[in-house]
Amino acid sequence: EWTKADCTLRMLDTLKEKQVCATLFLQGSVLANNRALAERMVRDGHVCANHTMTHPDLTACSPAQVRQELDSCRQVFRETTGTDMIMAMRPPYGRLSPKLALQRHRMGYRCIHWSIHTADYAEPMPTWEDYVSTLGWSLSNGGILLQHDFSPATAENLGNIIDHCRSKGFRFATREEIIRCFTPKK
Repeated sequence: EWTKADCTLRMLDTLKEKQVCATLFLQGSVLANNRALAERMVRDGHVCANHTMTHPDLTACSPAQVRQELDSCRQVFRETTGTDMIMAMRPPYGRLSPKLALQRHRMGYRCIHWSIHTADYAEPMPTWEDYVSTLGWSLSNGGILLQHDFSPATAENLGNIIDHCRSKGFRFATREEIIRCFTPKK
């Protein structure tokens, strides 16, 4: 039986082994209890971004609640790692409204969604064949693959996913490319 920590550690090990920098959208309430894990993410060179403090549907939150969710997550990350997150966020459940888009813009955040969704959190968990099928019709230049660090299926298959993408001629963005792409224009 996989724990969330097992999955996350296995994924970080795989990313390190395959020399891939990931963008990790982090939830503050999880960070608060996992200092060593957060420090490793930074030490390994991953780009860390905001996924709120408690993972609410931000489209159902007041502007004050949205600000609290994003500010609290940033603060916990700073207190935990001594570094700052980039000013990028992924709204929980991918839900974004015009009102939320305007607020996150005014707060200085770039909103990052995904172009490839493997539903690695759903039951039944995807198999390697499911990943190959999804990747087969959805891989494209500049694509963003959504994966969850609590998914045993992704923990088991991440190395194969990386190898598969590379075998199709794709490469993974460097840390510098990710930061440049996700940093809001002034």
